[in-house]
Amino acid sequence: MVTCLCALTWSSESEAMRFGAFEINPSLSLEELFTDNVFETNTDRRSDFSTVITPALQIIFPRTKKKYTVELYYQAALERFNRFTSENADNHKAIGKFDEKFPGGLELFVSDEFNRTHDLRGTNLTPELAFYKSNLVTSSAAYELSERVKMRVDYTNFILNYEDDSNKFRNRTDNGVMGYVYYRCLPKTSAFIEYDFVMIDYVKSDELDSREHHFYGGVTWDITGKTKGTVKAGYGIKDFLNTGIGGYKGAIVELVIDHNFNTRNSLKIRGTRSTEETNIEGNNFFVTTGLSLEYFHKFTGKITGKAFASYERDSYRGDQPIKDDLWEGGLGIIYQIRKWLRTEAQYSYTKRNSDSEDFRYSNNVYSLKIVATP
Repeated sequence: MVTCLCALTWSSESEAMRFGAFEINPSLSLEELFTDNVFETNTDRRSDFSTVITPALQIIFPRTKKKYTVELYYQAALERFNRFTSENADNHKAIGKFDEKFPGGLELFVSDEFNRTHDLRGTNLTPELAFYKSNLVTSSAAYELSERVKMRVDYTNFILNYEDDSNKFRNRTDNGVMGYVYYRCLPKTSAFIEYDFVMIDYVKSDELDSREHHFYGGVTWDITGKTKGTVKAGYGIKDFLNTGIGGYKGAIVELVIDHNFNTRNSLKIRGTRSTEETNIEGNNFFVTTGLSLEYFHKFTGKITGKAFASYERDSYRGDQPIKDDLWEGGLGIIYQIRKWLRTEAQYSYTKRNSDSEDFRYSNNVYSLKIVATP
């Protein structure tokens, strides 16, 4: 496999392949993993080795600095287990993007993302993998009213279809409209207000159909080379069309921060509080609250270490009101062999505490990966 990786990328040390106005970026990764709890269960723990092969291809047109960009991306993730071959999976992702900036301050963006994959192990009551297909269309129009004021309107359409009968109650279509008003207070910093309206409609039954309203205020910044991020907080409402089902009214939060302390140390912070659609039949939805941290330190120009930790609480509402607490942490090291070739070694520990014994588990995962990105 290493020979294949080298053959794929030998023609270039750092530049992508170029054909006229097209830029082509292939990549390939090979990952070997060992887990001591394949099915992520509280009892009857089983260990196994697995291999994940991930080829990907990105095509960008035009590669020159013009006003518009078209991007196509495809990725496969082929999971193969040594003993428990029932866990083998072929996952696919395809993305198309179009972005154009018109004279006068108008910007248009359209994307379509298709996935054929499965839920994370341990997130469903059944031990079998829950495969699904999803498609997300996002369109956005932004207009600069002045040097300081910008308006944006987004539309999203999300379609979710599970393949096995036990999960078909989760099949649904979401349609959302989002509006933003930005005020640039500093050259690289803007304050904004946001309103979202989301219609959630289920296919099998209209019992869980709902309407969501999100009101946010926040700040976004992109200070080149130092820090960038978005922090927003507000109030969310989830109303079910079936008035007999209780909804949600309360705080919602989203934050994404990337900060470089200096050339050697950086920190990534992700946080959220939001409502999510249920994955347990009999429950109506759940409220998730989470925070994750990733810290990177460059030991040398080629060797980078990382430490990560996260916490998430899921509070289910409905006939089986349960609470889950998910903890994860680990360490990793990245060795940049060439500009286009790197290796990664990582250890992670995961523990889920739950009111439901079926959801409790702990897991240790060791992985070694080689990645080629010409």
